[in-house]
Amino acid sequence: MNLAKSAADLLLNYINPAINLAQSLKLNPDANAFMSLAKFSDAQFTTLNSYLTSSEFATRQNFLTQAQKDVVVLSDLGEKSRLLRLLQRQSALEIDELTALTTDADHFLEASIDAYAQCLTLSDDHNLSIFRFISLWLSSINSKFQNRASKINKIMSERLPSIRADKFLPLVPQLAVRLSSKCDADSSFQNILMKGRLLPTPEMVPFRLTRDLVHALGPLGLQTGFIPAAEAVLRELRNGSDVILTLLQ
Repeated sequence: MNLAKSAADLLLNYINPAINLAQSLKLNPDANAFMSLAKFSDAQFTTLNSYLTSSEFATRQNFLTQAQKDVVVLSDLGEKSRLLRLLQRQSALEIDELTALTTDADHFLEASIDAYAQCLTLSDDHNLSIFRFISLWLSSINSKFQNRASKINKIMSERLPSIRADKFLPLVPQLAVRLSSKCDADSSFQNILMKGRLLPTPEMVPFRLTRDLVHALGPLGLQTGFIPAAEAVLRELRNGSDVILTLLQ
């Protein structure tokens, strides 16, 4: 895990400050730079997260818990032996190392999601990264690590408005399932995607045909296919209204 630690130092001490400096000077990196950062951070997060969810990591946590219990027992007995001091020192070192691994994984996850979001905002050259972008977001919601979901949702709430809505069209079925979920864990997710319901005057319909969705219909926009199709559907609904009402009653 020393390589992961070196990568974390590189991210926190060099890459992030460089990006902040460039943005403060209004020298925003291009989409390719953000994509490189996203892939780098994503790879580091994947490696760390694989270890954090492994049986080896769980075993280390169990050993640490047992060592902490032994420290409590020996302390209650008034022991001041070399064994007690050794257990205390080893427990402290283990806590620091496990905490550092979790923290580094969170930093890489946050960096990758933020970089993917900025890349999607700046360019259409990497639109397929929307799948990985959303996958990382959804995986963070059900993470067993505390505070991970709240931090990621904060980043998403800041970055999502700047990404064109048509880039999410391939993921509409998956997102729609989440929006209709009653699970408490998804409440922040739902709020981020359905901000129209949270406005001072809430919107009645969470989805609307925004300019971004019109853009996705192509150069002819609404006139060629969408409006005639919508009119035809509405006409058929009106013509068969008696049958529909009978079935619904």
